[in-house]
Amino acid sequence: MEETRAKHSDIIEGLTQLLNLFAELRYIYQTDIHSPPHLAPQIDVPLLQRAGLEAEVIDLAQLLPALRNEVIWGYQEEGIEMIRHAKLANYFVQPAGDCSEDFLNDMRWADYTDKNKGLLPPSILRLTFPTYYYGINVLYDVSDQSIIEWCSLEYKKWQDCPRQPAKAFFSKILHKFRTLEYIPFFNPEDWDEVPNRRVIEDPRIFQNTFIGGIRLPPDYQESLRRFRGTKQETYLRQLVNELNAWRKLYRDCGWDGAGTAFDAELFERKRIEWLRASNDLLFDLGNWTEPPNPQSEEQRIAREEYFQRWEALWAEWVGDDAL
Repeated sequence: MEETRAKHSDIIEGLTQLLNLFAELRYIYQTDIHSPPHLAPQIDVPLLQRAGLEAEVIDLAQLLPALRNEVIWGYQEEGIEMIRHAKLANYFVQPAGDCSEDFLNDMRWADYTDKNKGLLPPSILRLTFPTYYYGINVLYDVSDQSIIEWCSLEYKKWQDCPRQPAKAFFSKILHKFRTLEYIPFFNPEDWDEVPNRRVIEDPRIFQNTFIGGIRLPPDYQESLRRFRGTKQETYLRQLVNELNAWRKLYRDCGWDGAGTAFDAELFERKRIEWLRASNDLLFDLGNWTEPPNPQSEEQRIAREEYFQRWEALWAEWVGDDAL
């Protein structure tokens, strides 16, 4: 076990730093993190053995920090994203009949929705499951200590995706969270049994990355002009302003990238204020993204008043960066 710990120190240290950073950012809480040795709950070693994973992979699973079952396992968007569209997994013993059993039984499927697309080699440990079918699979290969990021939307096999050292991968992800390029979204008042914790980023990135995505220019105003008068314009403004509101909220509470001056209690209070204010308006957004055709004078006035409320919200929570 000590040999495994030394050989895979980069992924152990990287994941440990990332989960601790999540707690600093109030994406999760420190009590959500289980550090090895995992005594209660235990890693489901018999399950990993039945899956045919190599002994080194099974040893590594017992040396990695992990998040408790109650915040990890859920369907669709429920759970905790590590990066955009990639939900963290764990390998603890699961409650009988829980949905997590379904996922873990399929852990070696390259595409967890379709066994016919082949199995991952026994040297690979799955770190994430995709959010929906288009999400990201983050895989770690013990044979060369590399990370593979694979998305089915890329129309290529996971074997053809580039590999990167675990240290480089986690350094990149840690930097994006510390600089607020990635925003960790969590609503403490989420009603779902497993809350939806997701990563927010510039909405143009995912569109511009994958085949078939809408190619948007780097200038926000130019992107908006491309969609002028359509519901896409409304949605793009909404997403960009939401991103900037979260960034401003973190910075107003002292986030400097290191967390040394961060007022977490103030952030918790302001986060609830922001979520309640924005959710009240979000509930009706779909009704007003495009004007009714034809529209009555009453509808026109109601639509204008609705978006005036958004403008007031952006002025308060986004300030000069509002679109």
